Amino acid sequence: MMCMSKAALTGAIASLVAVFATVPAVAVNLDHVNRLLRTKECMGCDLVGADLIGADLRHANLLGADLRGAKLAGADLSHAQLSGANLRWADLTVANLTEAEMIQPHASRLGISVIRTVDPAVVVSHLTATDLRDAVLVNATLHKATLAGANLVRASLTGADLREANLTKANLRNTNLTGANFRGANLTKSYLSESNLSVADLSFTQMKGAFLMNANLDRVNLRGANLSKIYLSDSNCQRDACFPTYLNSANLQGADLRGANLRGAVLLNANLENANLYNTNLKQADLRKANLTFAYFRETNLTDANLRETILPDGRVNLSDRLGL
Repeated sequence: MMCMSKAALTGAIASLVAVFATVPAVAVNLDHVNRLLRTKECMGCDLVGADLIGADLRHANLLGADLRGAKLAGADLSHAQLSGANLRWADLTVANLTEAEMIQPHASRLGISVIRTVDPAVVVSHLTATDLRDAVLVNATLHKATLAGANLVRASLTGADLREANLTKANLRNTNLTGANFRGANLTKSYLSESNLSVADLSFTQMKGAFLMNANLDRVNLRGANLSKIYLSDSNCQRDACFPTYLNSANLQGADLRGANLRGAVLLNANLENANLYNTNLKQADLRKANLTFAYFRETNLTDANLRETILPDGRVNLSDRLGL
C-alpha cells in the first residue's frame, strides 16, 4: 500500500481546501427545492447548491432566487423569470434558457413588498441584474434571452446559442465565448474586454459602443455587424504596454465600422469586403493580406498601418507597407 508522507498529505489537503474555497458552502434547503419543483414559484428562495439537473423549470418564477452553485445541467429554464437571481458558480451546461429574463427588476413594476412575501425573508430590496459570474453555460441555449446588464464575468459560454439575445450593457469581461452563436444579438455597450470570442458567430449583431479591449476575435464572423464606436484599446495606455486585439482571419464583410477605434488591431487576412470604414481609426493596425475590396474609406486613419499584400478597394494587391487612398 502506498504511504504518503506528512508533508505530502498536508500539501494535498491544502490543495483541496484551495479548490473548494471558491465555492460557497452548501446546505441545501430541500423545502425550497421541493416548492420550486412542485409549483415553479420560488421568488427569493434559497436554492444554493440545489440538484436540479434536467429539471423542467419552464416559465418558473425565480425572481431574486439564490442559485449559487446549483446543478442545472440540462435543465429547461425556457421563459423562466430569473431577474435578480444569483447564479454564480452554477452549472448550466446544455441548459435551455430560451427567452429567459435575466435583468434588473424594475422597482415600480415589481415592488419590493411582493418579494418580501417569500418565507424565509431574503434581502432583495436592491436586486441587480442576474449574477452569472463563473457560471458554466457550455452549449446552453439562450436564444432570445434577456440578459441586459447581466454579470457574466469569467463565465464559460463555449458553443452557447445566444441568437437574438439582449446583452445590452452586459458584463462579459474575461468570458469564454469560443464558438458561441450571437447572430442578430444586441451587444450595444457591452463589456467584452479580455473575452475569448474566437470562431464565434457575431454576424448581424448590434455592437455599437462595445468594449473589446484585448479580446480574442480570431476567425470571428462579424458579417453585417454594427461595430460603430467600438473600443479595442485603452486610450490611456501606450502601445507597447497594451496587448493588441486580434481579428486574424475575421469575417467583417459588410460590417459597419464607422467611428470605430481599431488602433493597433491585428487584422491579418481579415475579410473587410464592403465594410464601412468612415472615420475609422486604423492607426498602427496590421492589415496585411486583408481583403478591402469595395470597402468604403473616408476620413479613415491609416497612420503607420501595415498594408503589405492587402487587397485594395479596386481589387489590386498592395505591394508596399503603406497605402494612399
